[in-house]
Amino acid sequence: MESEPANNKHLGDANASATNPATSTSSLKDSVTSAAAAVSNAVPASYEDLKAQLAQAQATIASYNQEGGLRVRKVAGASADTATATADSVRQQAAEGVPVQIVAALCLLSFLLAYLFF
Repeated sequence: MESEPANNKHLGDANASATNPATSTSSLKDSVTSAAAAVSNAVPASYEDLKAQLAQAQATIASYNQEGGLRVRKVAGASADTATATADSVRQQAAEGVPVQIVAALCLLSFLLAYLFF
């Protein structure tokens, strides 16, 4: 493929020799075909394939449980901890920073100064 059209004196010659890969039908067909193949490979073909994948996933989970890789949260003893956690989260934080009224006044003042002098 050429980087520039060669020996073209007119715009019509340059347009005739130039190609646009976005509108090329062969690359479009190739990309559609490859996308269709990727989708068909990703989706299991039958119910038996799905059952096989499920069995494999369950075996993997069982091996993680035997190795101690997965931990289950204990819900029964957490009621006392959640009561103190909610009491801590209920506390109000003091407002920090510049009050909203002061910020609004400064914005108005800067706008008026800019309007008058610029």
